[in-house]
Amino acid sequence: MLTHAPVYGFGDEDDLCHMGFECFRELIDEFHPRYLIHGHVHRNYSQAIERSYEYNGTIITNVFKRHIIEID
Repeated sequence: MLTHAPVYGFGDEDDLCHMGFECFRELIDEFHPRYLIHGHVHRNYSQAIERSYEYNGTIITNVFKRHIIEID
């Protein structure tokens, strides 16, 4: 699954512009994609932002700027 914005609660920010979408959790729960890849939240906003998270079997990854994902 490829999105622009993050999943709510997984690498998003508190401000409205960078808040993730709750509906993405619903999509993950229903369709169980292996990956959800997003950008939008620039990691240089805060070094505390993790690159990847796991939710319900889906790996959520912020690929801002660039990031290599090895898919097996």
